[in-house]
Amino acid sequence: MDADSRMAIKEWIAAHPQEFEGYPSGTKKLAIYGLSANPPHRAHASVVKTLVDTGVFSHALVLPVYAHMYSSKRKLEPFDHRMQMCLLGLCNLSK
Repeated sequence: MDADSRMAIKEWIAAHPQEFEGYPSGTKKLAIYGLSANPPHRAHASVVKTLVDTGVFSHALVLPVYAHMYSSKRKLEPFDHRMQMCLLGLCNLSK
């Protein structure tokens, strides 16, 4: 992910503080990142890392789609295979 994309995510989070208010102090916040992951790649990893590095989210759940909603993207590898690729490539991203 390029610097402009990272900045866009950070700016969106800064512009929508109401989305993250009202949580008790110390509450862990989970980002849910849905993607086709066909295959997962560095840009996906960068999105996850940026979401957590902003400090708004303490964790990110990467959730590959089972079947894509767009007909142009329906030729996906099997779900289990894409899930395993996510586990191998996106888990334990260090800060």
